[in-house]
Amino acid sequence: MTYKDVVDSVAQAVKEHRILRDFGYGAITDIKTVATDSTSPHTVDYPYIYLNPTQGSRNGQTITYRWNLISMDVVQEDPNNTYYNYLKVQSECQQYIDDILAYLRFRSPLKKFDLTLNVQLTPFKERFQDSVAGMTATLEIEIPQALNNCITPYFPEADLVLDVLSTQEQTFTPDTQQSPQKYPNTRIDTLNGMRQDDPFNFYRILTPNTNTWTFRETGTAVKVSGAGVPFINPRVITVLYTNGRPQDIIQPTFSTFPTEAEIGVPFEYECQWNGLQLDPSIINFIVVNDFDDPGVSEPGYTTSINTRLIGSYQPI
Repeated sequence: MTYKDVVDSVAQAVKEHRILRDFGYGAITDIKTVATDSTSPHTVDYPYIYLNPTQGSRNGQTITYRWNLISMDVVQEDPNNTYYNYLKVQSECQQYIDDILAYLRFRSPLKKFDLTLNVQLTPFKERFQDSVAGMTATLEIEIPQALNNCITPYFPEADLVLDVLSTQEQTFTPDTQQSPQKYPNTRIDTLNGMRQDDPFNFYRILTPNTNTWTFRETGTAVKVSGAGVPFINPRVITVLYTNGRPQDIIQPTFSTFPTEAEIGVPFEYECQWNGLQLDPSIINFIVVNDFDDPGVSEPGYTTSINTRLIGSYQPI
């Protein structure tokens, strides 16, 4: 049950009511009145219900929403019965509020939740372009909605096992070589999986079982050759196996590495590989490199010092 669902339930209560004619939501200053001319879009039909949001609250298990529920109707001017006319409209508007409360408690989806009924009622009369009177109720609805980390749009909590940096610029020319990115500066290597023998710096998967991995590379690069030629499949992860299985070339699931770039103009980039299920029993090593697309001329580029790779895994 969302905040919008609750507001929609009040609107539906007004829509299904046989006497109420109009509904609004928002700040007090946005309440509609009778238009001063026929071209105004703000014409109101009475009786009119307006829902004005106020401060709500949330704890670990519930959310409490609060509004001013304003019920109003136009007053027929009669100098001889002014008091009576205002009082009559205020009484009717109080009944409209009761009707809406009954709808929310017994008819709408909100009946499953706690509709607080220590409602404060305040009668009023106002004069805009028209004279109106009515009743304002403090409406409070408590929704049981515990905080739920399972639906938050974040990467799963994982064990950080790898945080490594490059220590020098490195040039990639796919048409002539496919060198892996070198990460000789190891900041974190929980599983002792980074192979440090220059020039490769492969990463071995040393977890005891198949796990779901996430890798994230960030850095600055600059195009050094191939003016006007787009990049094709830069920054891929290559997985090499021990059982004769062909290597896997894995494209990023997210990448800001540009397709087009001007020679000599540095650009920052980020690449992510999410949800990789890697079985250490059949993997020799993995590397980040640039894939050569055979038969296609590809530009070269240079990655800067402090290109960074972070790796983590989530047990399946």
